[in-house]
Amino acid sequence: MPEQRLGPLAAPSIVACGARERTREALRRALPRRRAKLTLARNREELLALLRTSLVDAVVVDLGQPGDDS
Repeated sequence: MPEQRLGPLAAPSIVACGARERTREALRRALPRRRAKLTLARNREELLALLRTSLVDAVVVDLGQPGDDS
């Protein structure tokens, strides 16, 4: 059986929600070098709205967001 080769993988899609400024800046700098697409969500509601309409590969969440006790 001939060897099958896969084409280049699609760039991963990553959402960062409520992350601190330093974290957002680190992600903005690092991810494009790895061909990743970064989307920022300001809060839980924005994140949930995004997840209802888009497929993402990973989510980075700041668990210590003020006012988020649920």
